[in-house]
Amino acid sequence: GNPVQKNVLLEWGTTNEINNQFFTVEKSSDGIFFETLGTVNAIQGGTDQKYSLTDRQPSSINYYRLSQTDIDGKRSYYTIIKVNRNSGAGLQASSYLQGNKIHVQLSGATPGNGSLQLYSIEGKKISTAPIVITKDLNTYTVTTPSQKGTYIINIMGAGGTLYNGKIAVL
Repeated sequence: GNPVQKNVLLEWGTTNEINNQFFTVEKSSDGIFFETLGTVNAIQGGTDQKYSLTDRQPSSINYYRLSQTDIDGKRSYYTIIKVNRNSGAGLQASSYLQGNKIHVQLSGATPGNGSLQLYSIEGKKISTAPIVITKDLNTYTVTTPSQKGTYIINIMGAGGTLYNGKIAVL
């Protein structure tokens, strides 16, 4: 999920689709109670497919989860993501996975030195890297861990935590 103007663009992909009927994107303001944002029909028998859905009424903080429903009705849920759109303070942040890199986009922050930190879901620090924070949109990257799982990403600045999110490495 990435903030784009006043919206949040949600994008995902598949490598090989068998028995796939459709995807459902759900939205929450607290990460606990979800409502359906929309559904996207699957491309039958596709490989390396790309999908997207736009949330045209996002809040400052948004949680999204994706589910996939098979033709036989079986439903699988995937990791919850958090997208910050703190337009009141001017700070916007989001994270996404592309190739073997985790990308975190940040804009509107108070300039200064900071750090990008990656933790396992159990709280073990995987890596930390110094970054220079600017008010402009910047993308910070960290190499994806080799093990599949859910990871926590933090961006720390002079004022404390600027971004805290989860990302699934599949």
